[in-house]
Amino acid sequence: MNVLIINGSPRKTGSTATITNAFGEVASANGANVRIYKLNDMRNIRGCQSCTKCWEVGHCVVEDDFAPALADHNWADIIVWATPVYMDDMSGILKLFTDRMFSNVKPEFYIDFNPEHGRLVPGKQFVLIQTQAAPADMYEALFKKCATIMRDCGVKDSHWLHCAGLWVHDMEGQAERLQSYEQQARELAREVCG
Repeated sequence: MNVLIINGSPRKTGSTATITNAFGEVASANGANVRIYKLNDMRNIRGCQSCTKCWEVGHCVVEDDFAPALADHNWADIIVWATPVYMDDMSGILKLFTDRMFSNVKPEFYIDFNPEHGRLVPGKQFVLIQTQAAPADMYEALFKKCATIMRDCGVKDSHWLHCAGLWVHDMEGQAERLQSYEQQARELAREVCG
């Protein structure tokens, strides 16, 4: 079992990293090969160039620090994206990265919008770990957006770990919420890696 983790948070020890690390540790303990990419550590990055060369060659042709992480979507059985919510959406660097997922959609998709035209091998699972300070009833659309991106790439099985009420500064109950979400991440890892 291969697990790919794309961490879209700029904070190395924040809530997103803590919860995502709990997921990765359990996946690894269950025998999975885990690769983690921290997008904020990458310096040589570019957005989608809309060149559509990926339609001809089957992969993104932009050679930058994102390229190995994009390629590893083919290697992975389980794909995990992790992001804090910034301004009602995923982090900016994860958005830049997800635009490059365009290379995992065959051109035929745009004729009939059929997710069977995704380039990723069927049977993969997707997990979104979403952290936010706002209450749990906010930003549900982010999961739908990410699940749609993955569906268009050929991944149909999506899971969501929605971690609300977290903030970079101490808030009442913060430690308990974070521990609860770490435990939920461990349980989700057991479920999808089992």
